[in-house]
Amino acid sequence: MLQIIAHRGASAYQLENTISAANKAVELGADLIELDLRLTSDNKIVVFHDPDTQRLANTRLPIGLLFLLKKKISSLSLADVQKIHLINNEKIDELETFIQVLPTSIGFDFDVKEIEVIAPLYHLIKKYKLHTRIMVTSFNQSIVRMMNILDPKVKTALIVRFRKKGLYIAKQLGVSYIVVHKNFLVNSSFFAEANKLHLGVYVYGVSSPPTIKKLQMEGVRGIITPRPDVVRRALEVEP
Repeated sequence: MLQIIAHRGASAYQLENTISAANKAVELGADLIELDLRLTSDNKIVVFHDPDTQRLANTRLPIGLLFLLKKKISSLSLADVQKIHLINNEKIDELETFIQVLPTSIGFDFDVKEIEVIAPLYHLIKKYKLHTRIMVTSFNQSIVRMMNILDPKVKTALIVRFRKKGLYIAKQLGVSYIVVHKNFLVNSSFFAEANKLHLGVYVYGVSSPPTIKKLQMEGVRGIITPRPDVVRRALEVEP
């Protein structure tokens, strides 16, 4: 069955990578929620896309705290990261908070931005017995390789940028899935190549119902979208 993955939560409706966006994704019928993971200086995994907070931070901070906005998350403690309020007045939350507050029926696609995340992520996966609910995704081959070594039971995915080369690199890495953009010439021959290599295909950047239906007929494993409700409605319409 085709899976609907909410990109950074239902980020078309709520601020990306926040509890609000995650809750909205659940409300709108997502099967999994894609979350971007980074590590603080005190080894806490937080959910945030960018290396620093400037794009999404509420700049109405006390003057003495404005310097935090230009600092990389990796150089800040969790306490300092959580002093920064986002433009919707939420804070940057730990991954563990998402795991604790969301229903166990929801899955996760963890997009790991830094290799340092992998070891503490491995321990969280074990602690909460998440193996059947998650996949771990990255552009970075070293990140995917390390996850495969630490825990072969975890499903992994490589985000690929080059068509045939990307497929064969993914196969050599031992991932279960590849993630590609809709403009990646995702056609019948591409799916045939992926199937031959036993790689499931996830596609992101799709919002057109006819394209969603076409991908469903081609056998796409899932669609990554900021609008899970749009994909859900498209799948419910008979071709």
